[in-house]
Amino acid sequence: MHFFANLQYFVLGTLDKGGRPWASIVTGERGFVRPVNRTHLAMVTDLSEGDPILETLNQGLTVEEGGRLVAGLGIDLTNRQRSKVAGRISRDLVRIEGKELQLIITAEESLGNCPKVNNAKGP
Repeated sequence: MHFFANLQYFVLGTLDKGGRPWASIVTGERGFVRPVNRTHLAMVTDLSEGDPILETLNQGLTVEEGGRLVAGLGIDLTNRQRSKVAGRISRDLVRIEGKELQLIITAEESLGNCPKVNNAKGP
C-alpha cells in the first residue's frame, strides 16, 4: 500500500446508479494518495466540474450496507511498476466540498504486478 504514496495520479473507478462503470484520473502532489494503515488508503484531490466520479459519489449510493464498490490503479512511469486496489468506501468516509473530494478506501484486495511482467526496457 505504500507504493501509492509516491504517485502524482491515480485512476479511480466505481459504478453509477445504473451499474455502469466510470473511471477518472485523479491527480495531486506526491502523497495525495496515502496509506492510513494496511487496509485503508486516504485521498484528497480536486475533480473537474461534471466529472462522472464526483457526480456518482455525490449521489451517496451504496452497495447494500457494505459501501460503494471502488477500484484504483496506480502506475509509476519512472520504473513501470503498477499496483491495483479494490475495495469499498462507505458514506461516512467520503466528503465532497465543491470540486474537492476526500475519501478513504477500505481495501479488500491489493495487487502489485509480478516482477517477471515488469521487464526493464533498454535503448
